[in-house]
Amino acid sequence: MCIVSYLPTDKGFCITSNRDEQIHRPTLKPDVHFYQGKKLIYPKDVELGGTWFALDPESKKASCLLNAKSTSKSKYPKITRGRLPIAWLEQGMGCFDNQMLQTAPFVLITLEYSHNKTQLSSFFWDGKDLREERLENNQAYLWCSSSLYEPEKNEAFQKSFRRELDLIDENNNLLSFHQKVAQPLNSSIYSEKNRDLQTVSITSLTSTAKNYHLDYFDLKLKTEGFHRINLN
Repeated sequence: MCIVSYLPTDKGFCITSNRDEQIHRPTLKPDVHFYQGKKLIYPKDVELGGTWFALDPESKKASCLLNAKSTSKSKYPKITRGRLPIAWLEQGMGCFDNQMLQTAPFVLITLEYSHNKTQLSSFFWDGKDLREERLENNQAYLWCSSSLYEPEKNEAFQKSFRRELDLIDENNNLLSFHQKVAQPLNSSIYSEKNRDLQTVSITSLTSTAKNYHLDYFDLKLKTEGFHRINLN
């Protein structure tokens, strides 16, 4: 849950996530899951049952998670942050309850794209305070996990992202950028938890004039790891 971009286009948007994780941690490709009558779609972390990218295709909402570095010295029980993208789709702001106080820091990016209106927001929990920011849906954004990337590496990614914006077209939707910054095993640029880490997948939700689709690239499987779900 490490690098996320949002890109508005003439005909919609694209939100894309690189997941950096231990190479041997098992994951299931995106599939349909039901919660209290809601049909949700997301890739699943087998170990703890959560996810980093989830969407509700009927309500046209999506949420994406990044781990963040703590700004306090609190000790956190092992409550998985991977529950948050699902909980936000189920409960909205109600997901930020007392249990969140026992969750390690995170950034949750949320997107509502129904009725010809797009609302993009971010929620940053630093272990002490929750900060909400409503973002401009006509601007491009890039977020990097502060628990993995030092500020100078984040800045380098931001500059690369801005350069890529000048080259983008309707077909690649910054996918090429996410492929370029995908990390190899034990990359020296990680700030913490470097053991057996690499970019294991790319997940991307795209809206065009004609349809919505979710693309998933399992980088461990290479060409055999592509999976698309059409959402119309």
